[in-house]
Amino acid sequence: MHISNNWESLVVPFAKVVCKMSDQSSLVLEEYWATLQESTFSKLVQMFKTAVICQLDYWDESAEENGNVQALLEMLKKLHRVNQVKCQLPESIFQVDELLHRLNFFVEVCRRYLWKMTVDASENVQCCVIFSHFPFIFNNLSKIKLLHTDTLLKIESKKHKAYLRSAAIEEERESEFALRPTFDLTVRRNHLIEDVLNQLSQFENEDLRKELWVSFSGEIGYDLGGVKKEFFYCLFAEMIQPEYGMFMYPEGASCMWFPVKPKFEKKRYFFFGVLCGLSLFNCNVANLPFPLALFKKLLDQMPSLEDLKELSPDLGKNLQTLLDDEGDNFEEVFYIHFNVHWDRNDTNLIPNGSSITVNQTNKRDYVSKYINYIFNDSVKAVYEEFRRGFYKMCDEDIIKLFHPEELKDVIVGNTDYDWKTFEKVHHQV
Repeated sequence: MHISNNWESLVVPFAKVVCKMSDQSSLVLEEYWATLQESTFSKLVQMFKTAVICQLDYWDESAEENGNVQALLEMLKKLHRVNQVKCQLPESIFQVDELLHRLNFFVEVCRRYLWKMTVDASENVQCCVIFSHFPFIFNNLSKIKLLHTDTLLKIESKKHKAYLRSAAIEEERESEFALRPTFDLTVRRNHLIEDVLNQLSQFENEDLRKELWVSFSGEIGYDLGGVKKEFFYCLFAEMIQPEYGMFMYPEGASCMWFPVKPKFEKKRYFFFGVLCGLSLFNCNVANLPFPLALFKKLLDQMPSLEDLKELSPDLGKNLQTLLDDEGDNFEEVFYIHFNVHWDRNDTNLIPNGSSITVNQTNKRDYVSKYINYIFNDSVKAVYEEFRRGFYKMCDEDIIKLFHPEELKDVIVGNTDYDWKTFEKVHHQV
């Protein structure tokens, strides 16, 4: 069965049989897989992945081939679920790199939207494989290509609707913005933040997912992307500098975070989220020194002590020392209570926390509450505004295909990343 030529006669029928098993029987099989040695489990994954690749080589969109691939992907999904519990193989083992060049991403995006729009899926929708429903087979470049294809289709859709409205003048009350095929921003270099926020506030309730055109007042018009890149670079550089006061920078750290007591109103964080989403929507990389914790939160994952070590290395190290200490004189050595000092503010982590001593029994609860306070409770209002703005621009379903590290690379860039390949992918879309 492991021979590649056997994929059609043995592997596919086996996958279809397993997919028809009852939940209880399937669970028994997965429990057996969990007992396999790493090398054996890896061969099993490679067998089904190879079958998917072979099927893609002969892909003709027939109902039979859709059924074959669906069964193979469901098998990989079961194996991936087992691996998540065992944490035995790296995620890359499940990735089908061939998708980048063999999958029609325009068709994939259209099928995603058709599936989302259909409550009671028709037979045609059900028989079509939606590869992105199995995100573990996508490598980061394939996810980026899917994201950019989704962006391009949205832009073209907005252009088409704007041209129709402009030509037919279907509704007299249509806003001027709705009739434009692009999102045009004209800003002054010396009043960059002011001009951007003023214009965004005018379009707050509009769909901003159009192609962005930027021009600086008094300068020669638009170009093929250079002005746009310069615009985002200059804008973010101003908004994140410590002197501006929109974000706080822990002492001795290179990362920024949301402040406990914001200098600005919440709406400004909403617009900052819109701008981050607008940057991503327009395939721009922004230099934003957020820790990985932000990207975890955008994906509904909980930040950890490791994330706190990135945001505030000294504090993270101190909390780790506290956890590692097993001495009998713990309370005398540390003498701390369930209250914290963060961002020039003192607060209790629990009622009357300042009078409750941290000891060997409750120290893990103390650290957990400390982390939760910094990343969640203390910044809830401004973070939620940022998140709302970001997802106003970006499709949450597609963003959630990424892992936190991948999302960070896509939004803020990665010096180790193969950006030449990234550019190729962008131009292929």
